[in-house]
Amino acid sequence: MKKVNALLLGLFVAFSFSCGDDDDGGPSGPQEEDFVGVWALANVEGNEDQETTVGNNSTPFFNTTINDTNDTDFTLDFTADPNTVEAEGTYTLISQKEFEDGSEDEFTTVTYVDGDEFSSSWSYNNDTDEVTFSGAGGTRTYTLTTINDNSLVLTFENVVEVNANNAITTTRTEITYTFTKQ
Repeated sequence: MKKVNALLLGLFVAFSFSCGDDDDGGPSGPQEEDFVGVWALANVEGNEDQETTVGNNSTPFFNTTINDTNDTDFTLDFTADPNTVEAEGTYTLISQKEFEDGSEDEFTTVTYVDGDEFSSSWSYNNDTDEVTFSGAGGTRTYTLTTINDNSLVLTFENVVEVNANNAITTTRTEITYTFTKQ
């Protein structure tokens, strides 16, 4: 009986240590220091759609596909303590808009940002995977999709509803920005 008790005690001790909490007390997931450095814009893609609802009837108005042209020389420079980010360079987007009536429209947007003019603070919320930029132009929050030694992927999602003349117009936007570490 003593051998069985000793065996059970030994197994209990072994399982107690092997099944313990593996949390080393350190932070989990990405940390703010993972963002620090210069990130070059590699790709932009997304879509935007709009529909109008009157009563129970919903009518799509347009759907837009957004892609970059690879004509990109745009960077974000993240620093810590204090958390600031400077954007600089240009990128060009091609937007292809399809209207419900079958007509199409294509337009090009060239964005130029001077680092001296665009500087903001930034923060990362590990619980929600949100990166927030706050500056003179306001506050914008992105969802962190990926961050590693080479890649940073941020997604902007927005829904705007305008209620006028008994009609609700809803515009949904989702744009994903992919950056590579320099």
